[in-house]
Amino acid sequence: MATLPTIEGNGHAKTFNLQKLTFWYNPQTQTRKITMKVFLFKILKFLFESSFGLGIIFLSLAYFNKIEYAVIDGEKKKIDRRYDVLDFGPPSQKYFTQLIKETKSKLTSDYTNAKKKLTWIDVNKKLCANSTFDATGPKKNWFGYVDDVTMPDAGEIGFEVNIGHGNKIWDLNLTKYFETILLELKKDDLVRVSGTFSEGDISEGECLHPELDSNSELYDENFMFKFTEIEHIPILVEDDYWINVQGQFNQLNQLIHKLLNHTKHQG
Repeated sequence: MATLPTIEGNGHAKTFNLQKLTFWYNPQTQTRKITMKVFLFKILKFLFESSFGLGIIFLSLAYFNKIEYAVIDGEKKKIDRRYDVLDFGPPSQKYFTQLIKETKSKLTSDYTNAKKKLTWIDVNKKLCANSTFDATGPKKNWFGYVDDVTMPDAGEIGFEVNIGHGNKIWDLNLTKYFETILLELKKDDLVRVSGTFSEGDISEGECLHPELDSNSELYDENFMFKFTEIEHIPILVEDDYWINVQGQFNQLNQLIHKLLNHTKHQG
C-alpha cells in the first residue's frame, strides 16, 4: 500500500492511507481526522464558489442538457434518441409497442425455443383480436424514424420506417406522388405516417405480414405497409442554458451545503 508523509510533530511522519481514503493529522495537535468525503466536499464547495468552477460546471451541464423536441401540430414533445420507441402516437401504436415490451419482459433466459414460439403465437392472436389495434384497419398518424429511402435501377422508390423494438414498416413500390417528400428525407428524420398493414397468416402464427420468412416474433421484423400519408416532423434542439443549468446548479449547490453542514455537525 502506498504511503505519503504528512505532518511531523513528534519526529515521526504520519501517513496517508490510500485504501481507507483518510487524512490523519499529528495526534499531538489534538486535531481530528478529516475523511476524504469531507475533503472532496470542500473542493466542490470551492468550485461552486469560484468563477472558474462555475464556468466549468455551467458548460458541462449545458453540453449534457441538449434537448430534442418534435414539433407536432405546433406543440413541442420531448424525444430521447437513446430509445427507438416513441412515447407518443395514437392508441393503436401505443398498444402495439406496449404489448411487445410486456411480452419481451416475460421471455426469461430459461424459456425453451418452443415456449418462446408459443408465447409469440398467442401474442399475435391477441393483437389481431384487439379492437384498439384493429389489425386490418387503417393506421393513422403513426410515428417513426426514417431507416432508408431506396431506389433500384428500375426507378421504383421504396421507404422503410423504424417504429420501435427494431421493427420497420416498408413498401418497396411507392407511387410518384411521394417521390418529392421522400427524396428530401434523411436517415433518422422523424416522420408521421398513415396506411395499412398487410394481413398475415394467423394459421402460421402471424397477425401481420413479415418481409420474407414466416416468423411470429414481433420485434426486429420488417412488416409490409401500404403508405397513404407521409409527413416530415421537424426537430428542435435546445440547450435550455439559463433554465436547466441554473436550476441544476442551484440544486447541486443546496446539496453540497447540506452535506457540508451534516458533516460539520457530526464532527
